[in-house]
Amino acid sequence: MLPLLFILLFFAPSLTHACKCYIQSDEESICSKYAQKNFIQVTILDVIDEERELRTLEAWEATNPPSNTPPFRRVSVRVSARVVEVYRQDQDSDLSAGDVIELESGYASASCGVGYWINPGATLIINTDNTNNRTWLSRCSFIRDPYSMSDWAWDRLEELLRTYEC
Repeated sequence: MLPLLFILLFFAPSLTHACKCYIQSDEESICSKYAQKNFIQVTILDVIDEERELRTLEAWEATNPPSNTPPFRRVSVRVSARVVEVYRQDQDSDLSAGDVIELESGYASASCGVGYWINPGATLIINTDNTNNRTWLSRCSFIRDPYSMSDWAWDRLEELLRTYEC
């Protein structure tokens, strides 16, 4: 019992933080988490592969509004995405607008809710160290969905992504 308590006390705060870090948008949090990264905007084209798990109805209803959809949760997803804009990139990257890349999210990301964002038609701002054809998305890869932000907040964030030196 004591080892389990230790594990929960040690890891719970970091898990809570990890699930929140993809919704940060202020200058300090962006600079502290995303310095020396590539910032790109992508539009999801198609789901290539996904894995889902069935949750118990009680667990589903605890975190989702009532609906007629089955209580599945996406635990991993691989998608094709078109690069809309490259805000900043390192010297080793030759990524440009119009390129089609693959993005993949694993269990830890999807369990934090990221799996719900990665759907055809979604436009996302992501940051990554790897802009090769296939990019692994971590829990902290996402900045924001620009269409869920106010115009003022988006203009401020977009300017920060283009020019701010951390």
